[in-house]
Amino acid sequence: MPSSTTSKVIAGLVVGGLLFGGLFALGLLPRLTRQQELLAAANEAASETSVVALARPTRAAAPAPVRLPGNIQALQETVVNARSDGYLRRRLVDIGDRVRSGQLLAEIDTPELDQRVSELRSTLAQARADLQQQEANLALARTTFERWRTLREERAVSQQDVDERQSAYRAQMAAVEAQRANLRARQADLDRQVALQNFKQVRAPFSGIVTARNVDTGALIAAGSSQNGLFRVAKTERLRIFIDVPQTFAPAIRAGQSARVSVQEYPRPFEGRVTRTAGALDPAARTLRTEVQLDNRNDRLLPGMYAQVEIAGRRVSPPLTVPANTLLVRAGSTQVAVVGSDSVVHLRRVGLGRDLGETVEIVSGLVGSERLVVNPGDEIAEGKKVEVAAPHE
Repeated sequence: MPSSTTSKVIAGLVVGGLLFGGLFALGLLPRLTRQQELLAAANEAASETSVVALARPTRAAAPAPVRLPGNIQALQETVVNARSDGYLRRRLVDIGDRVRSGQLLAEIDTPELDQRVSELRSTLAQARADLQQQEANLALARTTFERWRTLREERAVSQQDVDERQSAYRAQMAAVEAQRANLRARQADLDRQVALQNFKQVRAPFSGIVTARNVDTGALIAAGSSQNGLFRVAKTERLRIFIDVPQTFAPAIRAGQSARVSVQEYPRPFEGRVTRTAGALDPAARTLRTEVQLDNRNDRLLPGMYAQVEIAGRRVSPPLTVPANTLLVRAGSTQVAVVGSDSVVHLRRVGLGRDLGETVEIVSGLVGSERLVVNPGDEIAEGKKVEVAAPHE
């Protein structure tokens, strides 16, 4: 009985194995056949000669305008701060008002400073009175000393008595000098406080326009510099723009060079001029900080506007340019397909410069005599044999 059961189990396993093997063969064979067909098709496609159009790199023109963004700024702008603590008694200007140099902008009440000045004046008067007293004592000490010295010459008093009077005289002289120094110190302190009183009147540092007002009547004013201050005054008759010129164009930038400033809100550009450069490149960005100034007496432009500055630059070594449709991006790098004299493709990695739209600057990887495949497809690979298409007439 056990032997018959074992035979049935073995027979079942054999039948199951045969069924599994048949099913596996039915699934595997079509897949292998498909892979072989794809491989054969790929080999056939690789063996076929592709017909390609070619293009050659061209050297960019040496005089090339460079267009760079920038923000329009006032030629001179400053924050007006208070030099004295107190309360704003009144303000006389607001944003948009034009002011002249030295014009009164606001007045500050300074009760604590005024009290301090009054105390210093009283202390100074007391110090002067003390000095007069010390000078009177000095005159008496001098007279006493001279009298005792005369008596000593007549042998009427001892030398010790004369020395004591002389010592008292010298001590009084030192007391007078100390009092005079104290008087000078108190006078200097008073002068400093009186000078601070003069800053109760806040005046414009130069002629311009008030672009910000951060206080109003009754506000508590603290002396010292702050980011906001009381007012912000800008000189807008002449404006400036800072631009960062790339290293390629930096050697050609000179002071006095003309520039065209374009603002989106105006159809016609404004004429400007390069006034100065940093004279050295930023080591991080490899750019030259350049200042362009332009006239704004008609107040058409406003500080803070975004602008484009165009300068006619000249490159010492103009880069090569290639059509944008010759570039390949594969394996994380930009390449071009170079066709050799034997009509075999060689993929070469290149470094890109500026994107000019239909063309792109090449800064490394080409010498200029190469033949490049236009619109390279997936079939273009290293070592691929190609046929050069006849140029269109």
